[in-house]
Amino acid sequence: FLQEQLACAIAHLLNAVFGNLSSDHATGGNAERNSKRSSKKSKKASASGEWVSVNTKEFWNALCQEAKNYYAFDLKVDCVDAVVEQYGVQKISLLRRLCRTLGIQLLNKDYQLDSSSTRARQPFAEDDIQNLIPVTKHRQPCASDAKKLFTRGQQAMQVGHLREAYECIAESVNLMTSVYGALHSELAQALRLLARLSYILGDPTEAVAQQHRAALMSERCNGIDHAYTIIEYINLAHFAFSNLYIPAALRLLYRARYLLLIAHGENHPLMAQIDGNIGVILFAVHEFDTALRFLQSAEAVMTANGEPKRLKPALIQHITARAHASRGDFRAALAAEKETYSIYNNLFGPEHDKTKESSEYLSQLTMQAVAFQRKVMDATKGNSVGPLLPAQNFGYPISEWSTHTL
Repeated sequence: FLQEQLACAIAHLLNAVFGNLSSDHATGGNAERNSKRSSKKSKKASASGEWVSVNTKEFWNALCQEAKNYYAFDLKVDCVDAVVEQYGVQKISLLRRLCRTLGIQLLNKDYQLDSSSTRARQPFAEDDIQNLIPVTKHRQPCASDAKKLFTRGQQAMQVGHLREAYECIAESVNLMTSVYGALHSELAQALRLLARLSYILGDPTEAVAQQHRAALMSERCNGIDHAYTIIEYINLAHFAFSNLYIPAALRLLYRARYLLLIAHGENHPLMAQIDGNIGVILFAVHEFDTALRFLQSAEAVMTANGEPKRLKPALIQHITARAHASRGDFRAALAAEKETYSIYNNLFGPEHDKTKESSEYLSQLTMQAVAFQRKVMDATKGNSVGPLLPAQNFGYPISEWSTHTL
């Protein structure tokens, strides 16, 4: 009886948050709907309790009042659609966050949360509530000796003693394995740093192996949609690309992008890094049109988040210029490379190597544009001109664009 009433109450709460429960739905409609799927005992359960009278308007009024009293924040909304419109969040992200905070486990299906849908008034039913998981605050004990070695390795890495850092982190991994066993979240973080050190020390194969272990551990210990797991996927994609596992690198980045999109939305700062990496790889395999879409998306996210124009925006503009040039759009290529030159000139001055390289590439683009126009004119006259577009050399590895997160 208690379980049936609890499931019905949770479904009613979710419908009040994400649906459109009016007073008549709150008092009778929801109970009538659930009665078609439940026993007589469930009917009585769904009809009792103070939660039955809660509707969408009352819920959001109470939430706004609570935000005002407790946080001194004016939350001027009356439904979830107003939250989405005002703050630019996704309903699926709100649902995920609410379920993780309250420990609600839902049935895996496509919920109709769109306000235009006829089922959006009550998108959740009693049968959708699968389980409740206790959410407790606790402090997880750590292996003190392994933690000290891990910290020492981080400090050695910061001052440039890479070999010493590698030895400390490797010993820390051994101690953590002895204390925690084969799977632990802290062990995954140590393996991530060990993989990065292996990559810096010139062993990309070992880096892939260590990072693969870290990704598997994070999936099992933190969850497939955890922030650490998304970072593990991105790092594994970097190392896979360095070993020329290009299809695997793209699949990992697409997976990380999908999870980040569900969890945090399109405008998360990490989305710019993922889209930039995808654009770099697609440019390397000569998928210029698709690469441009991801590069432009990365640029839009960085602009939306107010990221200053430094090395990352400069590099993405440079790759965008190369992609435009490979497609024959030299006007757009020149505009993008001028932006790159402006950033390098403001950061490093006109005598820096990067500024000079950008200036030289601007000159090359100008000459290529003139040569391309001449070939087009000759081709219209019926003359043999050979290939119209010059080959674009890709001179930037993915590691220069991406930033590994410890």
